[in-house]
Amino acid sequence: MVAKPKLRPAVSSPGRAKRQREMKQMDAGEVMRQLRERGSESGEISERHWGLSSSRPSAAVSFLLEKGLLERTSNGRSKAGQRSGALRINAGYGHVVGVDIGASNLRVALADMNGSVLGKWSASTKKTSSPDLVIEQIRTGVKYLLQRASVPRRSLLAVAAGAPGITDGDAGVVVATSYLRGWKDCLLYTSDAADDLT
Repeated sequence: MVAKPKLRPAVSSPGRAKRQREMKQMDAGEVMRQLRERGSESGEISERHWGLSSSRPSAAVSFLLEKGLLERTSNGRSKAGQRSGALRINAGYGHVVGVDIGASNLRVALADMNGSVLGKWSASTKKTSSPDLVIEQIRTGVKYLLQRASVPRRSLLAVAAGAPGITDGDAGVVVATSYLRGWKDCLLYTSDAADDLT
């Protein structure tokens, strides 16, 4: 009887695991970006356009398929027995909101995962430029757009907001702006912006 060697589990440091997660997210983001750019005319693209023989893009595609962000347009099989068919972004996976806070106008847009704008809303900020009033206007605009497009609130994945001046995006703070009165060290949102601004 031949003794089998004992396999030791791979040891991974927390820093290495974090870097691997970040790399996977970057790769997935790149696949989504390329799919949007290259698939904009037909709405879909085949994996072979990326030359996905390397493991990183293939892993990113697998990850996005598992999460439901991508879908295959065909379940055919190639001669090698691998799944074939084009990939496309699952537009119905969720929705995002973009907010542009300007010195005189507030603009809010709702889009699906393909980037198709489903609706726009705007309001003046000339008389209501205080942070509390503008944030309330954002909530009003988001609710209006969700209702008008018949999109349930639970489908909202992210809210991205921009303001003129110096911001700390990680903390959700408008540090300073010369265009909006009262916007100094203003907390615009916390880590769960979809709850804060809806």
